[in-house]
Amino acid sequence: WTGAGQTCCYDWDGWLMFSDDFEYNDQYLRFYSAGVPYRAHPFGAFPYKRPPYVPTMSNFYNDLLPYDICCKWAGHCEFYFWRRQTSTCQEYKPPTIGFVYGENHFVTYDGT
Repeated sequence: WTGAGQTCCYDWDGWLMFSDDFEYNDQYLRFYSAGVPYRAHPFGAFPYKRPPYVPTMSNFYNDLLPYDICCKWAGHCEFYFWRRQTSTCQEYKPPTIGFVYGENHFVTYDGT
């Protein structure tokens, strides 16, 4: 588990914005920004000394740097969103219920 996740963005009407729902132009980042999947969490994950678990560095290298290179410096967000497409909700698994007893004893029904 790398702590990776999905950033979701919604339009003014409350609809989820997908990266394939628009046409690219030079004003893209001013008016539209779809959510993207992240590959590493900014705070890292255990074991912390191996990629992609290193705090801050893994997030910068895997998530922030590709966005900066494609969108801000090269001006080609279409390549970034082509490779990092917004995921749909079809494979979403909500968190399961669990309980705690005693000190440091966590039990969840899915075994995590």
